[in-house]
Amino acid sequence: MQTVRTRHLVLAAAIVAMAAAALVVWEVNSFVVQDLVRMIYFGYTPHRIPCSEWPISEAVIQTLELNAELVTDIEAVNPDWVSVHIQMSDNCPGRADIVIVVDSLAKSDMEAIRSLIGHDRYFLGIPYSFYAMI
Repeated sequence: MQTVRTRHLVLAAAIVAMAAAALVVWEVNSFVVQDLVRMIYFGYTPHRIPCSEWPISEAVIQTLELNAELVTDIEAVNPDWVSVHIQMSDNCPGRADIVIVVDSLAKSDMEAIRSLIGHDRYFLGIPYSFYAMI
């Protein structure tokens, strides 16, 4: 009786371990949990805009250069914790978007940034995402 119970516990532990491993692999490939945390805490979802709608990288670079003062204002929200970057796409050659990196968990930083850029999926006509370093 004890041996059967032990076998069942070992089997159950193996199933739980395999399910946990599958969940980790799934998360690494899909970022669902990370997106949920970002959506719940920061109130946004990554843009997930198709390649055909991403601007060419030269246009993104030029737009940020022409709007350098606004970029500086965004980074001034919290100079040690906020930065704006151009992200060249791995999946869409020659295309880019904007990533705003926020290294703090302060919702006030996100709200201040949104007051500068608005709540649209585009910033200066370019798709953007927040990347929270959490």
